[in-house]
Amino acid sequence: DDPAVDENSSLIKCGNGPLTTVNCYFSNSVHASWRATCGRGSSLKHSVIENSGIKAIQIRDNKTTVEDVRIINSAQNAIEITGNTTGNYYMPNGTTIKNCFIKQGGFEASIIVREPSSTFQVSHNTIIEDCLIKNGNIGIQSNDSYNMQIRKNKMSGFSSYPIRIYTNYSNKVFNPAITYNVIYNSGALVVEDGTGAKIYNNTVDGEINLTGSSGSTVRNNYFLSLTNATTSSNNLDLDTINVANH
Repeated sequence: DDPAVDENSSLIKCGNGPLTTVNCYFSNSVHASWRATCGRGSSLKHSVIENSGIKAIQIRDNKTTVEDVRIINSAQNAIEITGNTTGNYYMPNGTTIKNCFIKQGGFEASIIVREPSSTFQVSHNTIIEDCLIKNGNIGIQSNDSYNMQIRKNKMSGFSSYPIRIYTNYSNKVFNPAITYNVIYNSGALVVEDGTGAKIYNNTVDGEINLTGSSGSTVRNNYFLSLTNATTSSNNLDLDTINVANH
């Protein structure tokens, strides 16, 4: 529960225990169409969400799964993963976003992991995989995280960043892994802070910029340019490829 949000502003909201939602259609919610705000193990699957007034989905539970969901035209975010400000100051752990289609996910970011303040523990083990994410300002943004995995997604049409990982509080970014993604028609993929980033097996029709991060490893990628990798090997610059051979 979020006392700052009207009780009637969300179409479906979980306040206690796991919430399982399957095969539903949501549209024109004032705040969020689906919210999991405390507990563990909620899931939303095989559903469609359109025209959300602020965000389509808000996650504050541990072990939440969003799978096979189509989200179109959210005002601020398609999916927000954020801390529970009532009682314990924790961020959700073990969130999985899988096989979703997101288009026009909002003016902020399509998927955002948002640590509200320095009193919160960082979010552990968020997985975003096998998604098609299109059009907007930022595709995926995380301001603090531990072992975040972004893998096997296709992303295009983001004016600022397809992926942005950074910190608000004391360099709290640890070991993000960005692997097997295809990214094009977008700005730079950036990891601005933290340590231990792994960038493997991506095709990025643009820049990979790791300025501000440390201990990064970049291997087996296609890209247009690479900045500030600690360790780099087996990559191909798209500008040097013989097009006829590929």
